[in-house]
Amino acid sequence: MAAVLYRHQIEALERAKKQNLALFHECGCGKTFTALKIIEYWKNQYAEKRNQSNTADRHNAAGPSFSALAVCPLSILESAWIEDCRKFTPDLSIVSLWSQRPLQRLRRLKEAYDIYLINYELFKTLFEEIQAKGFDTLIVDESSKMKAHDSQITKALLAMAGVRSRNSGTRFPVGRTIPHRYVLSGTPAPNDRSEYWSQITFLSPGQAFSDNFYAFRGRYFVPRPLGRTGINLWDFTKDRRLQKQFQERMAPWCHVVRKADAVDLPEQVNLIRKVEL
Repeated sequence: MAAVLYRHQIEALERAKKQNLALFHECGCGKTFTALKIIEYWKNQYAEKRNQSNTADRHNAAGPSFSALAVCPLSILESAWIEDCRKFTPDLSIVSLWSQRPLQRLRRLKEAYDIYLINYELFKTLFEEIQAKGFDTLIVDESSKMKAHDSQITKALLAMAGVRSRNSGTRFPVGRTIPHRYVLSGTPAPNDRSEYWSQITFLSPGQAFSDNFYAFRGRYFVPRPLGRTGINLWDFTKDRRLQKQFQERMAPWCHVVRKADAVDLPEQVNLIRKVEL
């Protein structure tokens, strides 16, 4: 029997059809299932366009193809994505690019699937090949991994969104922009609000915030000297006008769900396992 979307998942899916979106849903709210339904939607859209193209020109059976990439921690490639895909969206073909053999990674990338899964470290390694693949949808799971604006992973992901990072050199050049982009996280900014910058910029370059992190930080954060070290810590502004502006600029790109607010979720089931040590 097909799984049913809960109300908050339907709301997220409807918004995701119209724009790039951050699914900031607490753990247990079904982010992976929602992401799979988003991918399923775009696959169907591309298939419809392809059919229309083939009908218009029967001598040239060509049209837009579709493929999605999900970047996530290695630990959930199998346990979350592949299991949920086979259970909830069996019509979608899925493959993990993770392998200890480099040639096998490249072979899988060249094969035809709807969804390709890759962990963060391998994503950096295969950046050039992934960029050349021409993905249509990119989902970043556990997107707090992007919290450091100057990390290699953040720069590589932003390049896929058309954002040229400072001092990125030629390692992560901006090429074709992946049109449909989403981030998933239950704890998107575990340390401070500056960690939202890369995730929101990935979704909306130059729209919510400045593409330049330092311009963003200079607007919404205040430096606090760390003793006599010459190093500054940065505190979120106390200016209520700027605080309100910060929230208003983020809001259109975020779908936030707390478990307590998802009233139609089933009751929690606790499973106790006894293990002898």
